[in-house]
Amino acid sequence: MKKKQDKDQAILNTARLAFLQFGVAGTTMDRIAKESGVSKATLYKYYPSKDALFTKLIQSMFESFSSSPKYNYDPNASIETMLQNILTAKFAMLTSSQTMDLLRILSIEFIKKYPFDPQIIQTVATGHDGFIDWVKQCQEDHKLSNDYTAKEIATWFLSLYDGMVMWPVIMNLKPIPNALEQNTYRAIISKSFLELFLRT
Repeated sequence: MKKKQDKDQAILNTARLAFLQFGVAGTTMDRIAKESGVSKATLYKYYPSKDALFTKLIQSMFESFSSSPKYNYDPNASIETMLQNILTAKFAMLTSSQTMDLLRILSIEFIKKYPFDPQIIQTVATGHDGFIDWVKQCQEDHKLSNDYTAKEIATWFLSLYDGMVMWPVIMNLKPIPNALEQNTYRAIISKSFLELFLRT
């Protein structure tokens, strides 16, 4: 079983690097098979198409987001503490080369209007469900305002974080923020969030 998992991981790692270098359209299954050290027949046993392989990579990334304990709701913790933990975890994701590679690939392919498999579109659309669920729990516990839907609050928060931090890093416009910069971003985002949505 471990040998099979290792082979699958080798295929996924090879595909990720190839997609990053050549784009999805410019990457062939022949290249992935050759560079991952498996036969083409073996590759097709794991993944029947390049789109299936791409879908698996994107799903794995979003599953890691949604299953992470960073979105756990703690009724005994303050909103500010939980929000700080969420931001700390999001900053930690920036240091994962695999995650950043996949986000860059996904962003570039969206810009190029690659004809995505509908399953990828669905995966991306539900990629932030974990955070939306966290907001819902905060609202149900009367800690966040009910003047907005959980999705509206989550969208505001993610748009601010993505615009200030994630997109500049993905597009190589800024380096990964250092500890001092992270503290500044945490303070700005938390203060703005709490002023708008904290229930008083």
